Amino acid sequence: DPWVTLTYYGLTDPMNLILVPFSQNLLPTIFSIITLFKLYLSGVAFGWYASTRSADHKAIAIGALVYTFSGFFLFWLFCPGIMSTGYLFPILLYAIDKAFDKNKYTLFAVLTLFAYVTNYYAGMTLSFMLMVYAIIRIIYNKNLSKSSVYKYGKIVLAHALCIISSLFVLLPILIALSGGSRIASSGYSDSLLWFNWEYYVDLLISMFTPFNNAMNYWNFPYKSIT
Repeated sequence: DPWVTLTYYGLTDPMNLILVPFSQNLLPTIFSIITLFKLYLSGVAFGWYASTRSADHKAIAIGALVYTFSGFFLFWLFCPGIMSTGYLFPILLYAIDKAFDKNKYTLFAVLTLFAYVTNYYAGMTLSFMLMVYAIIRIIYNKNLSKSSVYKYGKIVLAHALCIISSLFVLLPILIALSGGSRIASSGYSDSLLWFNWEYYVDLLISMFTPFNNAMNYWNFPYKSIT
């Protein structure tokens, strides 16, 4: 449980190394500045990625503002560990495009590993978001060939191998979640890695409703729309 908690709150986040030279009384202020800096980086990263797809600077600026101040990121300001998704997601979109179009996987692999080491929730969130992006790309690619399927397979394999490479951080977390002290208070399961069907029903309802249920921390789509 301590390792799960410490990694979630930034122990393995390289950006928190900025805190090292500061005295204890300055840490809350510097940590807040780092959090706002992550928000700023999110907008910059989105603007940069959008500029690789469009030359409409006005649309890019508006898109970057909407992305940066979406409900998802504003909600997680109170718990900024997962905010690394903000600046990593646009760069990962560029990396996955580069992997598919030019067969270059290095950037994609490095960023995947970095995401999971930085924060395991951020890594899982990014994996889900990339899966959605890949599905959308497949849908809009009407001439899906065998070579395209092969390329997507290589991307999935590269992603999986990088997740496996992060097991030096993930494995203790998985062990803790399979037998941690918080299981008894979860109310759903004998393990925090798998749950009964009632949990998933509540999860589905919670994802598309505002703050009116016990699982409101999962309603990411609602927060993003907000």
